[in-house]
Amino acid sequence: MINYQEIINLFELAVGENQFYKGFGHGSIDNLDSVVNRGYPLLFVRPLSSPGLSGQDGRVRTLAFELYSLDVPKLSDQDRRVSLSNTEQGIYDIYGYILDGPVQYDFGIEVLGIVPTIEAFGDKASGWVATINIESTASGISYCNIPGNEWPTTPTPAPTNPPTPTPTASPTPSPTPTASPTPSPTPSPTPSPTPSGPTPTPSPTPDPSIVYYALRRCSDSQEGFISGQQTTAISLSNNDRVQDSGFVNYVVIGQVTTGTSVGFVTDTGLQGCPAGPTPTPSPTPSPTPSPTPSPTPSPTPSPTPTPSPTPTPSPTPAPNSYYYWAVANELSTNTLSYTSPTNTPFSFAISSSQEMFFAAKSGSVTLSNTNPLIGNKGRFVDSQVLYNTSYTNKETGSSYTVTVPSQIGDWGGDVVFFNSINSSQLSYVSVAQSDSIINSSSICVGNVTSITTGSSPNKGTVTDNSSTCPTAFYYVGEADGAGGTVTYLDENYSAVTQSLSAEQRIFVGAISGTMQITGAGSQVFFSEIGFPSSFGTQGTVGTEYIVSQSGLVVPNSDDVVFYSKPDETTLTYEFMPSDGTCKAYHILTGDTGSFYVDNTASGISSFLSGSRTLTSWPNGDYDPYYSNC
Repeated sequence: MINYQEIINLFELAVGENQFYKGFGHGSIDNLDSVVNRGYPLLFVRPLSSPGLSGQDGRVRTLAFELYSLDVPKLSDQDRRVSLSNTEQGIYDIYGYILDGPVQYDFGIEVLGIVPTIEAFGDKASGWVATINIESTASGISYCNIPGNEWPTTPTPAPTNPPTPTPTASPTPSPTPTASPTPSPTPSPTPSPTPSGPTPTPSPTPDPSIVYYALRRCSDSQEGFISGQQTTAISLSNNDRVQDSGFVNYVVIGQVTTGTSVGFVTDTGLQGCPAGPTPTPSPTPSPTPSPTPSPTPSPTPSPTPTPSPTPTPSPTPAPNSYYYWAVANELSTNTLSYTSPTNTPFSFAISSSQEMFFAAKSGSVTLSNTNPLIGNKGRFVDSQVLYNTSYTNKETGSSYTVTVPSQIGDWGGDVVFFNSINSSQLSYVSVAQSDSIINSSSICVGNVTSITTGSSPNKGTVTDNSSTCPTAFYYVGEADGAGGTVTYLDENYSAVTQSLSAEQRIFVGAISGTMQITGAGSQVFFSEIGFPSSFGTQGTVGTEYIVSQSGLVVPNSDDVVFYSKPDETTLTYEFMPSDGTCKAYHILTGDTGSFYVDNTASGISSFLSGSRTLTSWPNGDYDPYYSNC
């Protein structure tokens, strides 16, 4: 157990190595004025309270503190802003030092809240007050650690040597007669009393009505652990993954009445241990054979047993980080909270039906308003693929199809995680359930070992198409009336960011699923034709397509047609804005395999192909033309 002095020493060390702070103090609040002459900015640690001991047998100790981060700003409003900004950051710096710094103790630190304090003291100091909890194991609370107390030990009887007989001297004759010496009697050995040890305390018989979950620790597969809660307090099944307060992973292996409690456990909603390196078992020390004593006339001493070495406990591994997918409830705003792989806590609101793709510590994700009975909304799933797992870049991938059958009832959709972008990231596809049709989605997987499905109860089917696929495609993007910013990964996996003016369009090759444009009215059109693709023999002969545009005016109802010109090996496109009039577009293409209407098309009602084969281009004009319907 880390004691109070060690906690204060750690805070003082963190302040001493922080260039922002010039002073440090601790104690009750009335001690604050006595330390201000040490210099500002100042960090003052005030012990606040303790809820006492908790956990199994009271083995968890929690202390609450207040951290006063103070400075004396000048009178200007700008100086007050700078002072409040710096003193707030100072609290986070101290938190980060204790969390990840060079000096580590076996305890947890939690920031419960932070409030400003303005001109609260006589020297007009201002800043912030943070309330924190320091939680540690109470392993030092034991009868064995009370000074002067130790467990009674059974004395080892000393070996009894056989008595050596005293020799009787022969009398020497002398002129004066003397009495013959009386022989001394041979003493019989006095038996040593056999010491009796302490009377063993009978082990209590476990109450068969109190049942706990039997647990196996994932880090070393060690068994014998039990949950802090009884089976009546939490519902778990075999192979369910749970975590204790230190984020150590266990899996349920049954139900028992006794064992080593790990304290309060949390259901992660996952099955089995997380994927990770198999721990190398520590070698079992070979017992040192005791030497065989040589027989001698003297009594053989009892051999002193060699004490076995106390094994050094292995450090508890940090919780692994995984890729997560989350979607908000479709009826309300949700709060998404998680801890990033760099131990940074995040908590923010996501609007209705908004999807999120992120990396987080295993078991740290929470989402309010989860409701699996409303479409595919209000849930999150874990990829069980370690964050930043390294893969090999590929220009082509393997084609897979994810199929979700139609089903009315609970969420029947699926989320599939896969590698398609670069060597160290995952992507995902979310295929939702429908009550009338079978939904499917094609994915191009860069590394087949990366494919994993989410944890929905009715998973979709992932089928290997046994064919190759490109990772880059032709895209058309259009900014809204206010302009925007476009970001994507180009065909060489290089990140691109550029600004677009109002209603400006861009035609590029990009890695699948990476193109985004800011702005509520912005649009992205996807060709589903690989970049770059090679088409048929080019020449002066082409095929004419007639496309009918319905002209409906609804948000984002514009359409794009992709095609190749007769003398080019790449694609071009035609943008078809919906302006309320019906028009027939005549498009001339050099290769019929290149003709493709974007998959978001909403205003195209029909198209006819092969209506007229041209022997020459009219007026050398390659652009399409249109007439009213």
